[in-house]
Formats: sequence, structure tokens, C-alpha cells
Amino acid sequence: MGQASNKTEKSEKSSECALTIEKIQRFCYDNAFVYPSGEIYNGFAGFWDYGPRGVEVKNAIKHSWWKRFVLSQSNVVGIDGAIITNPRAWEASGHVARFKDLLIICKNCNKRYRADHLVEDILKIQTEDMSIEDINKKIKENKIKCPECNGDLGDITQASQMISASAGGINCYLRPETAQVIFLNFKLIQKQMRLKLPFGIAQIGKAFRNEISPRDFLFRSREFEQMEIEFFANPKKSSKDLSGEWKNDEFVVNTRENQNEKKQPLQLKFKDLKANLWQQYWIWQMADWLMCDLGIRKENLRLREHLKDELSHYSIATFDIEYKFPFGWKEIIGIADRGNYDLAQHSKFSGDDLDYFDDETGEKVLPIVVAEPSIGVDRVFLALLSDAYKEEYVKGEKRVVLRLKPKFAPVFIGIFPLVKKGGLNEKAEEIFDLLKNDFVCNYDEKGSIGRRYRRIDELGAPFAITVDFQTLKDETVTLRERDSMKQERVKIENLKDVLKQKY
Repeated sequence: MGQASNKTEKSEKSSECALTIEKIQRFCYDNAFVYPSGEIYNGFAGFWDYGPRGVEVKNAIKHSWWKRFVLSQSNVVGIDGAIITNPRAWEASGHVARFKDLLIICKNCNKRYRADHLVEDILKIQTEDMSIEDINKKIKENKIKCPECNGDLGDITQASQMISASAGGINCYLRPETAQVIFLNFKLIQKQMRLKLPFGIAQIGKAFRNEISPRDFLFRSREFEQMEIEFFANPKKSSKDLSGEWKNDEFVVNTRENQNEKKQPLQLKFKDLKANLWQQYWIWQMADWLMCDLGIRKENLRLREHLKDELSHYSIATFDIEYKFPFGWKEIIGIADRGNYDLAQHSKFSGDDLDYFDDETGEKVLPIVVAEPSIGVDRVFLALLSDAYKEEYVKGEKRVVLRLKPKFAPVFIGIFPLVKKGGLNEKAEEIFDLLKNDFVCNYDEKGSIGRRYRRIDELGAPFAITVDFQTLKDETVTLRERDSMKQERVKIENLKDVLKQKY
């Protein structure tokens, strides 16, 4: 007695549970990952607050991305631009005139719906290549009614996605994307950082869209966070030097042709994508980051080429990396070829020359954006948790475990005294103080040791330390690993080194 059991717990049955968006939302709520914003006032649709656990995961995602794509790159720099800028910028970018959704309203209860989503949900079809007239026709032909009250629906109108604001009595907008402030600062950044094409400018920040009907938890909200790179190149120079084994890597791709012909996605090499070379490269980089850095399973990822009719007004070609959510395949990263649209528009509207002088050729050129990786942080967060969530049974009891990579777990290690007596809790607190500056630790002395293991598994902590009466005799503790549930005895003086190796 008095020693933590060194018998390894065994998973009797792994359950590929029928994960739903409702289940993952409840899990996030119960475990301090994400809450409805302003819940004491019944929340506010499309807005979410990240709790103590969720903010750690979200920050880890952002840190991983920034480290790989900014700090570790010789030709990418970062900025942090304002959420509100001169409203003329949004006229120049085309967002004021073109950034609109399809709105349809119930004549009876006045419930508002996004018309294309309503048709997709009820008829189980895709609407990306449909016009307003096509969608209206589908609603009429199929006699689609209001899902809320079964009332008749009105005609489709276009509603702006821009959220208006007022600053000092001047009408303005909350930015709908982070990209534009990069273009506005392009000239300053290029000259002051002495950047030579090709180069990228990156940013992480909040954006806002006036979604008609926010849904699917974090996936479609009105306030969200983006990570974006605008990668600029000389339109007169090729990318012959962009070599590497990455070109021959394969990925599941839903090409434009496949979608038009209703065929299944196919395996393609990145070099065979119908995209410019830099776009191919950045698509590979983002896919590799999702799989290798975050640990998202490859079978839950695929690439989809945008159909011609769904391209944004600025896009020459766009590819989405999609994740297989419980509610279907959905975009988490978009990589667009924006050409010179943005710099040309801002040069025209501002009257400022945004050309780049090429020292090698002696020519002035207007740079093109050969690739814009645009990542929805909240969507990646949701994909990461969905991918890591598992249910299995141990001794007839259900165990929920988040199989996150250690660097993305909100807690790295749980520290538990076997019982709250005999000096065990004091010893456990000493170990907490020993490790807290190097690792995110969670001290827990409530409930049985098995119950505490279950709680820490649910948070995704890769390790747990149990302090027992043997600890007082020989200065060793039980170190338990989350996924295998294997246990080993480790000297307290060696804990830091052992854990750093595992991190």
C-alpha cells in the first residue's frame, strides 16, 4: 500500500465516436476551451470567448505558424496592422461594392437565412457555381419553406458582409480581412526593410464579417482571427530556382474538372496543380504545417480548386485546404493567386506610386501577389480539436482523451498527490514549483487518482506525475504517459531533463 499502481491501464476498445459539432462544442464549453461571448446575457450569435484552456491551444497554433513562416524565413517579415483604417481603402479593394452574401427572409417570422446555405442544407447539393437566379429557382421548384416556422420565403437580396463602425464621428468599417493593411504598407516595408523580390509580409489579427446566419460553432462566426502572408514577386521573372523534393509529394485534390464532372478527388503531385510555381510551393507548405507541425491526420485533409464562377473578385486562382469536419469537408486554409489587383487598385485610388525598382534589370514593375496563404485560426483550432478527440473504454469506463502533440496541449503535465495526507500534497507542491517555470502544470488533489487521470486526459496533457509514499522514501515519482497509459518511476532530480526530452 501507499504506492501508485505501476500496472499499465489498457484500452479495451477504441471508439471512433460519432463526433458531432454539438459534441465538440459541449466539450469545449465544459473544459474551459471556448464559451459563448456574454453568456450571462444569453450570448451574441457569431461571437466566442476563448477560456483558460482554449487560449493556450490557440496561442500555440499562432506561435507555431509565426515561428515556421516568419521567424525561420529569410524573406518574410511580419506586421501588426490596425483593425480600422481609412474607409477609402475598402472602396479601392472592392469590398464595399462586391463583398456581399445572399440574404433571404421569411415573410412570416422574419428569420434571416443565407440563401445558398439554406439550399445546401435542405437539398444536400453544392451551390458554389450557382447564380442568384439559379438558387432562387431551386427554392421555388423545391418549395423550400422557412425551417423555423414553415412560412413562405421572400426573394433573395444581396447583403454587405462589411460591419460598419464610427470613429470620431466618421463612418468606417471593421476590417473583413487582414490582407489590405499589408498592401497599404507595402511601399514603406519594402524600402525600410530593404527587401528584394520575391518576399512576403505576414500578419496575425482579428477580422470581422457581417454573417447573415453564423453556424457550426467556431467555423462561421462574425469575429475571427486570421494568419496571412502576401507573397510578392516580379511579374517579369520566373521561379526557376524554386526546387525541392516537395514538388513530388502527393495530396488528395478535388480539381475543377473533377467537380464539374462530378468525379471523386484524385491523388496529384503538388507540381501538377494548375497553379503558378510559388502558389504550388505555399500550398505544400501549409499542408505540411498542418500534418507535420500540428499533427492533423492526412486522411482528414484534401485540396479543392475553386470553380471559375466562385473566384473572388481579386483572384486569378484559389485552392482551399479542407478538413473533414463532422458537418462535411470545409475550408480551413485558402491559398490565392491575387496578381497585381490590390497594389494596382490602391495605387489608382491613392495616387501613390507602388512600383518596385529592380536593381538587377533597372526596371520599375508593379509586383504581383503570386500566393496568399490565408488561414482561419479558429477553424484550424476546431480542426485540431476534432482530429485529436477520441473516446475509448478502460475497465468498462469511458475515457475521453485529446491526443494533441505536447506543444499544443493546454496543460503539459498534471501533478497529483496520491492522497491528501502524510506530507504527499506538500511534496507534490514542491514538484509543481520545480517544474512550473519550464512547463504548463496542473496541480490536482481532488478525487481518486483514476478520476484525476481521466480529467487530465480530457485536457490533452501528455503526462501526469503521481507522488506516493514511495516518493518520500526514495525521491522517485510515477510518470504516466497519456496515450499508452504506461507508467515509469523517475527520480525527481531527473524530471526536468526527462520531460524536456519528451517535449
